[in-house]
Amino acid sequence: MQKQIKNIYEKYWLDIGAVLLCALLFGGGLLLIKISKEEKQPIEIIGEGNGQTETTATDVGNVKAAETQLIDINTADTSELDGLPGIGEKTAKKIIDYREEVGDFETKEDIKNVSGIGESKFSEIEDLITVE
Repeated sequence: MQKQIKNIYEKYWLDIGAVLLCALLFGGGLLLIKISKEEKQPIEIIGEGNGQTETTATDVGNVKAAETQLIDINTADTSELDGLPGIGEKTAKKIIDYREEVGDFETKEDIKNVSGIGESKFSEIEDLITVE
């Protein structure tokens, strides 16, 4: 039995070390960050990382940065739309074609008028898109 353990250790010592290092580095806990959707609202950091159970940052320098990651469906190109969950190249092309034929989307919900985007797909992308 001891020989088998020694053989395993000799064969996988680097893997074992990497796993132990990761456990040490990430063992402090999970850190979750919740960014408010409202501008100028605090960012809440919730988790157990570094012994911290909950912290609220009241002075948020740039909450708008989180909002800039939203995809504007009125200006997005095929590659940006293709990056959305459940939206492939063909559906991205349909969105652009619809936009060119009908005009800009007035609300996010209007994207459901595009063939191939129903309630299910819309619920996947709703929080990732915007209309400006």
